[in-house]
This record gives sequence, C-alpha cells and structure tokens, in this order.
Amino acid sequence: MRFDKYELYEHSVQDPEPVMANLARTFRRLRGREARTLREDFCGTGANLEAWALRHADNRATGIDLDPEPLAWGTRRRFGPADPATARVKLVEGNVLHQKGGRFDAIVALNFSWMVFKQRRELMAYFARVRAALGKSGVFWLDLYGGPETETKSEEATPEGPYTYYWDQKHWDAFTGETRCAIHFKVGGKKRRNVFTYDWRLWTLAETLDVLRDSGFEILEVQDEDSSTDTTVWRPVKRLVNQRWFIANVFAARR
Repeated sequence: MRFDKYELYEHSVQDPEPVMANLARTFRRLRGREARTLREDFCGTGANLEAWALRHADNRATGIDLDPEPLAWGTRRRFGPADPATARVKLVEGNVLHQKGGRFDAIVALNFSWMVFKQRRELMAYFARVRAALGKSGVFWLDLYGGPETETKSEEATPEGPYTYYWDQKHWDAFTGETRCAIHFKVGGKKRRNVFTYDWRLWTLAETLDVLRDSGFEILEVQDEDSSTDTTVWRPVKRLVNQRWFIANVFAARR
C-alpha cells in the first residue's frame, strides 16, 4: 500500500455518506423541509461536500479551508471536469473568520476543527460569522468530544487492514483547556509520526452551549452516539453522564 496521508485520513476518520445522511435527516426533522445548500468550514479535501452534492441534483455545497494542500488534493481526486459533483461544489481557500455573505440552509464544522479557536472572543467571532451566513430557518452543526479519558496522555492504535491508524493525545492543560493531539500511520512496516497534528482547546459541551447561546443561537438538539448497534446511530439526548469518552453533535439556529 502506498502512503498518501489524505487517502489514509479519509479512510480512517471520515465517513461522508452517513454523515451527510444524518445532516439531511436531522434538518428535515427539525425544520420540516429539505436542506439544499451547505457550507462546510475547515472542509479539508471536500469529501463531505461531494457526498452532499451527490445526494440530490438540487444540492449545492461550498467548502472553506485555509490550507491549499488538501483543497488541491480534493480537486484532483474528486472535482475534475468529468466528476458529477463538480458543477455543484465550490472550494474556497480562505479564513472562515473573513467570510461574508451567503445564505445557507446548513453550515457545518466537523471533526472538532472549530476547536482551533482557543479564546472565548475568538470563538464568538466565528459563531457570529456563521450566524450571519445562515438562511431563514438555517441550521449550524458542530461536533465535539469529551469525557475524562480525553484529559489523559494516551496513544490508541487501530488496525485498518494494510495499515494502522494511531490517535495520540500528547498533552492536556487543565488550566487553559488546551490539548495537543496527533495522527500517526504505520504503512508497510514503517510508522510515520505526526502526519497530522492538532493544537486545540478542548471545549466542554457545557461551555460550547453557553458560547453558542451568548452568540445569538438557540440550541435545537444535541445528539449522542448509540453504541448498542454495529453501525453509527445518533440519538437526541437531554443529558450526557458517566461516559469516559463521548462524541456529541450540536445543532443550533439563529435566535
């Protein structure tokens, strides 16, 4: 197996079709209509954008990312002239804090990417940009992770057939909430360390909900993963207690 960090990342971390299906299903339930226009912040290689565009002929998607490298990889891989999603997907190289205009049914910030904002004022500035870009009855979806195991130094290896994926929690500071993590891959007997690195603040669910409300959002729903099934199923919850590790989806709207 050849080493391609973006291909390995997508295979290990992302699952675009069910993720976009959850967005469509949740939006329909919360709003009583179909979502057609999507903006993904920190979109990376655009896998979610392609999946969204391919769900329906009327679906449109815009992706924003500061890093030109994954955008270029995604353009070569899935948005060529002959690809069916190309005409309905727009990739923007830029800072999510500088985006203006647009009216989207849904805006998403997934894979914890928004945690790059470590200060409350920075996070509120980002949420203000999102709020301004949401259309009437639009929905903002972000995900986060938490639980006591996220506050410990650890490295978890996951065999993925011809390679091994590693999630490495390198550091967590209780004083600031800052965390540093990395993804490693072992391919062909060679372990490549720090292929992707992350310098975040590990915002708690309670903190995130407070900042959203203070930024003019209404919390529509929080989802937790139902681990009792073999496939990923998300269920609305009112409480999250006694979990060593969890991932939560937060859906919010302009108040």
